[in-house]
Formats: sequence, C-alpha cells, structure tokens
Amino acid sequence: MKSGFEENIPKVRPRVRLGRALDEQVAEAKEVAAAESVAPPVVVTEAPPRKNRAASEIANLARELTTELQRATDVNARLKADLDAALNNLRQAADESAEQRTENARLAADLEKRVAAARDLMGEIELIEAERDGALAQVARLSRELREEKSRSERVTEELVTARAELEEAAQSRNALEEIHQALAEARTRIGR
Repeated sequence: MKSGFEENIPKVRPRVRLGRALDEQVAEAKEVAAAESVAPPVVVTEAPPRKNRAASEIANLARELTTELQRATDVNARLKADLDAALNNLRQAADESAEQRTENARLAADLEKRVAAARDLMGEIELIEAERDGALAQVARLSRELREEKSRSERVTEELVTARAELEEAAQSRNALEEIHQALAEARTRIGR
C-alpha cells in the first residue's frame, strides 16, 4: 500500500506546497514581529525606585514573552492546520489513485476479454471462409461434371434418336417381312391345294 501510495503522489509538489506555506507563514510572522517591535513612544517620567523599576521591567519582559508565545502558538496552529489540509489532500489523492488503479484493472480485464472474443471470432471467420472456399470448389466441380454429363447425355440422346429411328425402320422391315411371309404362306396354301 505504501509503495503504491508513494508511486502515485508526486514527490516534488507536496514539498513545494508545504515549503510555500511555510515561507508565507514565516513572512507573515516577520511582518507581525516587525510591526510589534516598533516601540511605543517613550514617555519620560520620574525614575521609579529601583525595585519598582525592576518589577516593571520583569512585567514588561513577561508581557513580551507572553505575546511572543501567543504569536508562536498562532503560527503553530496555522502550520498544524496547513499540515492537516496537506494530509487530507494526500489521503484524497491516495483514495483517487486507488480508485483509478481499480478502474484501470477493470478496464484491462474487460479489454482482455474483448481481445479474446475478437480472436475467437477471427478463428470462426477463418473456418467459415475455409468452408465457403470448399463449398465453392465443390460447386465448381459439380458444375463441370454436370456440363460433362449433359454433353454425354446429348451424345446419348442423339444415339437414342438414331437407335429409335433404326428400330422403327427395323419394325417396318419386320412388318413388311411378316406381310411377305403371310403372302407367301397364302400363296403356298393356294398352290398346295
């Protein structure tokens, strides 16, 4: 998970953003410090007794320290808010990256299925083309055989017509012969009487 997170988060930009935020906050703190460092006009009064003056200096130092501490606390709070925002952005980027990886994996699997289906279809198309080519070759062979058979049948038909004509002639000849035989038989019968 960590390596995947690190791969998907640009290594330079977060540092640059955080650096800019820090630079902006440091500049802002310097401006505030410069504005506060301008001392109020000094009012000269009678010098208080030494103890009271020491107590006053301590109180002033305590106030300045408290002010500086408050400023540091404010800067720290702003830095923490910026850090929290940067962490939220990183988490959001990590979530988006995980979603994109999941979507990429789903799309890759879908693409693989479609490629496999396309390969199967190409195989089926090649088989159908081979069957078509075989069927066309068979049709061509059958057409050639049919033409040859038709040519042969025309020769047989001619021979059959000739044979029929010869058969009719033979039948006529036989009828004529039978008539001759009958006439001869009748003639014999008449002669023999």
